[in-house]
Amino acid sequence: MMTDTSQELVKDSDHTGHHTREDGEYIRLGMSDEPNPILPHVSEPPTPSKSKSSQRWTKILTLCIVIGLVVFISIKWVLPFLFKKVLYPMMKWEATAFGRPVLALVLVGSLALFPVFLIPSGPSMWLAGMIFGYGIGFVIIIAGTTIGMILPFFIGLFFRDRIHVRITLLYPRYYEFHHPILLYPIPSNLMRA
Repeated sequence: MMTDTSQELVKDSDHTGHHTREDGEYIRLGMSDEPNPILPHVSEPPTPSKSKSSQRWTKILTLCIVIGLVVFISIKWVLPFLFKKVLYPMMKWEATAFGRPVLALVLVGSLALFPVFLIPSGPSMWLAGMIFGYGIGFVIIIAGTTIGMILPFFIGLFFRDRIHVRITLLYPRYYEFHHPILLYPIPSNLMRA
């Protein structure tokens, strides 16, 4: 014995795939076969097949192997060659061409300027330690690296307004939320004091 509301429920479920409560609200129990008039462009995302997934992992594995081989070849043959043909002669020339006071200034200058131009300054530190020893070498390294850290800050401070404009033009949505942290790590209220 079915009541009228249960007959309507069965009738509605046969035609639309929706079930109706007695108070008139719809309850969706499954996917219907008819297209959705509200969101016609939304469909189920295609599931990747096993062949596409295995192809992707094969490409990733091949890329990792190639990168590993390049790194191995660089460490095994390229770096020793560069040390022998470039670094050692440059350090030998630097150590013999200048007197000790001038060499100290050259090392401080190289330690200060190399980071600005993204050149490694490790060889200059090494040379300062070998020639001047622990005490004076440490002072030369600290002086050069301190200046080397201050120079990029002042360069960035000088071009700060241009950097702000460029970033707001290129990345307006990202800039809205992250510009205080991204461009100027010191809070603005501390800078005004």
